[in-house]
Amino acid sequence: AHLKGRAIMREPIIQADQNLLLNGDFSEELNHWKKGSLNPGSAAVMADFHGAEYINYLRAARGSSVFQSFLAPKSISPHVRYCLSFLYESMHTRAGTLRVTVVETGLQQDIDIPAPPAQAIEQKQHLLAQGQPFDLNLTPSTSTLNLELTAGQTLRVEVISPENDAWDLVSEIRVARIELLLH
Repeated sequence: AHLKGRAIMREPIIQADQNLLLNGDFSEELNHWKKGSLNPGSAAVMADFHGAEYINYLRAARGSSVFQSFLAPKSISPHVRYCLSFLYESMHTRAGTLRVTVVETGLQQDIDIPAPPAQAIEQKQHLLAQGQPFDLNLTPSTSTLNLELTAGQTLRVEVISPENDAWDLVSEIRVARIELLLH
């Protein structure tokens, strides 16, 4: 029985509902995440109300990014898939990106964080400029990874803000509750 226990310890047991990303809810600020080299000061964790709940989220602007890498526990196959979900809000005129890359092969899948209509951005930026708070209006996004992936390869998950125009100091994207689950 003792040897059996050891064998089980060596094989990681991944639950279907276990987030493969560490701190995907940003509850520990940016622990386990690394900032990209472009405008790292423009990526930060903030907190605000989403409905009745107070949650943390990543605020990113000016081309900034954060990423996290880890070893894939299983190969993608007809019986194993990876599902990526997150909440987002954009206050930017350009789309942001949530990118998943297989580091060894360079294969990547981009998931858009779409830009809202210009009128909606102007309205929120006007409230912000007046110092008026507003609740987060987060939209859910769910995607299945369509990448060739073998167990033991490195997956990199990255949130990338679009670039701002030189005069634009307020456009940003907001991302919360990033989860990568095995199904």
